[in-house]
Amino acid sequence: MGELRTFQNPPVIHRPEENDQEYPLVNPDPYVIKYKGMYYSYATGAQGVTVMASGDLCEWQHLGYALRLPDQKDYWAPAVYYHNGLFYMYYSSMKPDEHDPHFEIMKVAVSEAPEGPFRYVKTLFDTFSIDAHVVRRDGEFYLFYSTNDYAGTDEDHPGTVILVDRLLDLYTPAGEPQIVVKPTLQEEVFEENRFGDGRDWHTIEGAFYLERHGKHYCMYSGNAYLKPHYFIGYSIADTITGPWTKAPNEYTYAPLMKKTEHVLGTGHNSVIQAPNLIDDWIVYHGVDAGKVHEMHREHRQLRIDPLFWKGEHMWTPGPSHDLQAAPALPTVQGLDNGLWEENGGAWETADGELRQTSPAGKAEWLLREPVNSYVCEVSAKWNPPVPSHLGGLYGLYLAYQNEANYVQLLFHTGRHEFQVLAAVNGIRSELHRGRLEKGFRWDVWHCIRVERNLSHAAVWVDGQELLRASVPVPSGRVGFVTHSTSASYAGFALTKQVSLMPGSLPLFEASGDWSLLGRKLSYEKDGRLGMVVMKEPFGTGYQCSVDVKTNSQYKGRLGIYISYLNQDNYVRVSFDEAKRRVCIQWIEDGTVRQSEEADYPPLLSFGDGHTLLVKAGGGQAVVLADDMLIFDGDVSTCEAGIGLFAEMKTEFRHLQVWTLN
Repeated sequence: MGELRTFQNPPVIHRPEENDQEYPLVNPDPYVIKYKGMYYSYATGAQGVTVMASGDLCEWQHLGYALRLPDQKDYWAPAVYYHNGLFYMYYSSMKPDEHDPHFEIMKVAVSEAPEGPFRYVKTLFDTFSIDAHVVRRDGEFYLFYSTNDYAGTDEDHPGTVILVDRLLDLYTPAGEPQIVVKPTLQEEVFEENRFGDGRDWHTIEGAFYLERHGKHYCMYSGNAYLKPHYFIGYSIADTITGPWTKAPNEYTYAPLMKKTEHVLGTGHNSVIQAPNLIDDWIVYHGVDAGKVHEMHREHRQLRIDPLFWKGEHMWTPGPSHDLQAAPALPTVQGLDNGLWEENGGAWETADGELRQTSPAGKAEWLLREPVNSYVCEVSAKWNPPVPSHLGGLYGLYLAYQNEANYVQLLFHTGRHEFQVLAAVNGIRSELHRGRLEKGFRWDVWHCIRVERNLSHAAVWVDGQELLRASVPVPSGRVGFVTHSTSASYAGFALTKQVSLMPGSLPLFEASGDWSLLGRKLSYEKDGRLGMVVMKEPFGTGYQCSVDVKTNSQYKGRLGIYISYLNQDNYVRVSFDEAKRRVCIQWIEDGTVRQSEEADYPPLLSFGDGHTLLVKAGGGQAVVLADDMLIFDGDVSTCEAGIGLFAEMKTEFRHLQVWTLN
């Protein structure tokens, strides 16, 4: 794969001094957020909640305690949610003179900075309540948490469960909890015959919610970290309020992650995207099995591993202990790296921020190179030098070719709205206009995420979808713009990527009978070869993911082109459903340079559906079908297109290709 950034678990932690009390290197129950391009991790602690910061997930700087109160101890499972300028920390703790952990009660504290200090605001419940995760969906806030009283008297499976409740505000549960995950397995037993009446106590805790392709997931930890069956699992639902079903089902023990001979006590996770804004990584705690551990001393450390998908289900190679590829970096990162040029205004960079300070006229800050399809994130805020009665108008260029051809996303402080403006050959038009939510603060940072696929654009602000629209300028430079006002930007990252959808069709060409509906590409013929390939090279280093499922009794071939230049020059992986054989071919100038065949893995059948994952670059490629390794070796990865092929009715869903930096 050429030169890759690598790391080894547990990640490196730097602390200003060797002081176990102020800067402990243990990180139980790690919860990670991203703010202005930096990652922050919060952890359980006896004396308070500790916090660390990182730019790449691999090296962390210990920042000490984010929350510490004189009348509390044993701060459990902090989870932090940023909203409109405030960081809300949900945690559980108890009085110093208490010794029963069932006096752990959930509270909320707030801070204006991710590193704290946080100040206590409110106690949410009056009984045992732990392991919060607050999320926002469709304008509503939801609290996932664990408690004992919901199923504590259950005759068959008494124990700790995960509930979800809507929040009236970020301090107040609605009081209408619904079950998310409950005990059903023997491996979830925390203590046998706990009450002397034959009933075993089960534990389900550590909720973490995420959404993908319309499915809702709640990850959880079962049992306790000192027990041999402690594990990470997950449940799936069609809506955030359920009903929820464990994967693969309620009565099968099939952990996403569990202990190995090298790593013990793996659990209580969160999930965060890599710096490239695409790859998912699971953050969890674990204990090094090769070290001597003192009794009654904390040993759980922060660990990270890639989180992959096989259709609607998750998998991870973790817990890892060997050297491995580090979380991928974006194509462009930062705002002061020589990749930008300014046009007007007074731009300055300091402390990782880009500020435009002139209130006169239009000012632009643009990438030098154009890009047609990408995902990018940047944090932005309005910052007039003095309180301004004139209001502000500032935003982003989604594409800029010249003064006559561009697409702008603008925020208008006085009208409390956003708009998308376009110019094509000097003719300006408004593509979209909408109101921002009540109370939206202009003086604090908001994260703006843009996904462009040629003529299709989607925008999120602070994780909430703002718009999806077709845009008439398919390519151009990304940048920032202010109109007679000043603004600040920080934490910029951009990764070149392409997702196959109607808006990106001009990037592909096809032969055979194909149709596209949303992000589902279907080949409609049996017994005849059809191809879809990218018309232009994507680069020499890339990753590609696609869900594949056949819909035919006919048994033919299907596969993926790792690189395709023409019919005499390509590298492809071919799956023969009739022979149950996989073949990797490298053809150069019509001559076979390399050809390798092997039997299918026993569980491989595209009638059941699988996710193909390709990582290619530096003259090497790795191909996976779900968690099954298909190929890992040397092939040509010259700059050529990427493609799909089939000779039977086949669905290809969610094709995405992105650069490896």
